[in-house]
Amino acid sequence: MRICLADDEPLARERMRKMLSLADGIEICGEAQNGDDMIALIRNQEPDLVFIDIEMPKLDGFDVVEALAQTDFRTDPPLFIFATAFPGMAAQAFDTGAIDFLTKPIRPARLELALSRARQLLMSREAMTRLETLQSHLDELRETRSRSGLNTPSIWVSSSGQSIRVEPSQIEYVSAEAEYIRLHIGER
Repeated sequence: MRICLADDEPLARERMRKMLSLADGIEICGEAQNGDDMIALIRNQEPDLVFIDIEMPKLDGFDVVEALAQTDFRTDPPLFIFATAFPGMAAQAFDTGAIDFLTKPIRPARLELALSRARQLLMSREAMTRLETLQSHLDELRETRSRSGLNTPSIWVSSSGQSIRVEPSQIEYVSAEAEYIRLHIGER
């Protein structure tokens, strides 16, 4: 998971960096100390996750989220977790679409919970992307089958211990035999 950090306090960034270094699968792809620099960093790096302070010079964390809402990302936009010393701003942070809100000083167990939430959301996002890709491939396959005349549904039936494919247009008539049915195709 690629992460960017934004905090105007160097010690807070260092502490977060150290705590994140203990987690598996984390790459810190950039840090910023103000909102302007963070916007540029996120647009350039396109991280998976952003830890961002609310109170920062130039633009605050909310301003950063608002500015990035206008950005066309090549991939999915990053997830946001606010990390601040002001617990009273939690509701406003969640209103911006943040996936979590951490109060400083951040406890390691609470950070791990936030990372777990982010991983789950990223996996869900990846699964949806894969599903959309699969769906588009299926649509292409259906279109190809339709153009080639292979769009006729077929039936798989058991005959003499093996499965055979039967085109409905080949069936001359159907007869019932107890709990079975018999398809009549020519001499078969």
